[in-house]
Amino acid sequence: QIYNFLISTVIDNIVSEKRIQFREKINIQINVDLSNSFGLFINANPNELSRVISNLINNSVEALPMQTGNIVVSVYSNSDNNVIIQIKDDGIGIPKNILAKFGQAGVSHGKDNSESGNGLGVYHAIKTIQELGGNIQFQSVTLEDIVTTTPYTNNNLEKPPFSHDTHSLTPNTNHQQTGTTILIEIPKAVTPDWFAQTINLNSGQMFITVDDDISIHQIWKGRLESLNYKEKNIQFVSFTSANEFREYFNTQLNSDSSLREKSQFICLVDYEFLNQNDDGLKIINELGIQSNAILVTSRFDEPNIRNTCELQKIKILPKQLAGQIPV
Repeated sequence: QIYNFLISTVIDNIVSEKRIQFREKINIQINVDLSNSFGLFINANPNELSRVISNLINNSVEALPMQTGNIVVSVYSNSDNNVIIQIKDDGIGIPKNILAKFGQAGVSHGKDNSESGNGLGVYHAIKTIQELGGNIQFQSVTLEDIVTTTPYTNNNLEKPPFSHDTHSLTPNTNHQQTGTTILIEIPKAVTPDWFAQTINLNSGQMFITVDDDISIHQIWKGRLESLNYKEKNIQFVSFTSANEFREYFNTQLNSDSSLREKSQFICLVDYEFLNQNDDGLKIINELGIQSNAILVTSRFDEPNIRNTCELQKIKILPKQLAGQIPV
């Protein structure tokens, strides 16, 4: 069950699920940073990988003192062309003597009263990542580490590394923070042919968006405005109705032979149009604009849609990546 998939969508789904799972812990923030994850694919079993990431986030939640703190999950690539999934928390950290044995079955930390306190979660995570040809690293800073590396002297007594109260020790913002960072490194997979890696625009081109979701049109308009599209003689036209786009295409674009012949237009078309008895692939094929269209849809991972696009050489852009694709 190993196949090629877009890692950012899987991570985004996991974080969304974790926010719901821990919604009653109002002082715990679980955030995701996918700003550097565009177009990163890996070969894995997404369900198995999701289970690993989910368990590691659970560990981070349990490591947060007083059920207060932050967890950030990031995805990016490194210079070795590998995909990195980073899980970082500002919890209590893992002592070095435990960290040295981490990943051995039966070794855990700070989970004595939990069902997962046997250390099998981390052991399973390491084995799973290794089977994918990757590796996993644990980096941690405890309170003891900071005290050891920041001794009290006559020179720094005025600025102690911690503020003390009756409940906890909180690192001063000017000093190192406690916490654990987990780095998962997995080989990057080849980008599939169906994936739209970029949108290339030329001066005088027409940029057309067809989607029943108004917010998507606003995203595209914002992307074009950041490029000063009007100064570059690029025209932006949007439609929420599939039929209105058909009518416009047949009356306006077909009448302007120069636009049609020189392919001076690009259409970003949604797949699903609610209450319109229509779909994006039907529109693209009917108008014969396969080479000028990108299917922008959240249903990009459905095999029938993906296979049809591959056969007809239609590029697909996952809708949630509209704000990230290079233009």
